[in-house]
Amino acid sequence: MSEPNIFDRIPSQAKQSIIIDAKYLDTKFVPDELPHRKEQINDLVGLIAPVLKGQTIQPITIYGPPGAGKTAAITCIGKEFKRKVAALGKQIPWANINCYGNTSEYSIIRRFCCELEQSNKNIVIPPETGYSITQVYTTLERNLENFKSPAILVLDEIDQIFSKKRDGNSTLYRLSSMPIHIISITNEPSFREFLDPRTRSRNNFANSRIFPSYNAKELADILSKRAEHAFGPDSVDSGAMQYCAALAAQKGGDARIAIDLLRFAAQEADREDSSTILEKHVKCAMESLEVSMVAQAIDQLDITQSVLLLAVMDTQPYQNYGAARTGDVYETYVNICWRNKERPLTQRMIVTHLNTLEKYHLISMRAKSFGRGGGRTSLIKLTIPNKTVIESLENKIRAYPELKDVIRPYVESIL
Repeated sequence: MSEPNIFDRIPSQAKQSIIIDAKYLDTKFVPDELPHRKEQINDLVGLIAPVLKGQTIQPITIYGPPGAGKTAAITCIGKEFKRKVAALGKQIPWANINCYGNTSEYSIIRRFCCELEQSNKNIVIPPETGYSITQVYTTLERNLENFKSPAILVLDEIDQIFSKKRDGNSTLYRLSSMPIHIISITNEPSFREFLDPRTRSRNNFANSRIFPSYNAKELADILSKRAEHAFGPDSVDSGAMQYCAALAAQKGGDARIAIDLLRFAAQEADREDSSTILEKHVKCAMESLEVSMVAQAIDQLDITQSVLLLAVMDTQPYQNYGAARTGDVYETYVNICWRNKERPLTQRMIVTHLNTLEKYHLISMRAKSFGRGGGRTSLIKLTIPNKTVIESLENKIRAYPELKDVIRPYVESIL
């Protein structure tokens, strides 16, 4: 007789999971059709279609809050574009690069070459290290000569290459000088403020498109479509589905939050051996997800935003209002920068980054007037514990070792 397995001791393992196909509960999964994004997709297709006729198009920039379907939409379009190119017997490469994981000029160009190799086996890929930046660009130029038509390059999260210690102007300017059609995706319209005049002149943002947040009804539709494949019949209570959508709508209309919440609720139902996902499971899931959301939000921050979060944490205890004033936070931010021999951004630009922290629900900002002649300011408070800030930044360093020498000195300088 075989020894019992330790996983058999878990009650939820005694029955089949409520989840039939888990891929539909994965935020990375992109379905063939995106609910409530047909208008945006058709608009983008109209901008890209001239490439199939050998025509040049203006750079395209896609804006929108997190979870608005920007990346999913361009992924669907890219998939269909490749199918159309193959049907026409043409060779027009489509490359998709996430700038969060490829922040340096070297890594972006190397990754671009790797993407090009999927369309042409004669492509030369630079080594991970060892080439000068000039050699890398020369290699890319020669690779592009293998194609009769300009390539399409999608730079997702392009704002990341303009974060502190990185100047994306060189990358964007040199790429826009080559036979490449560039599509940029960002949560941060403010990244344009970092462009120098010559880069701005080549990227005029005439083809800018905005993806709005989803509302509760749209999120419910998205969840319903996924639930049809993820679960069996009658596995999700209608009230629980609506509750998931409503909570995600309150968190900025982020579809990823809605999907994660439904997955967490399903796992909670499994743990209780319940055959139906109920509102109580969604409530429990939200508690778990909020912890995860904080870590994900901090993981999304660029270096400037990470330092600002530390500045709010360092300033807040010394304020009379239980919150820090904008000017005081900026002064702390400047001091942290100078202590680390870095040039600080202007206060106007910092306010934009503070708005981003508020959008991620990491801080709260409340306008306050000091009466006639006293001026106005914003009172800023952390919405998460100081310990969580430090732990999340340390986790970010472990996940991205290349950030160790960038973030850790700032963390240590305020402790």
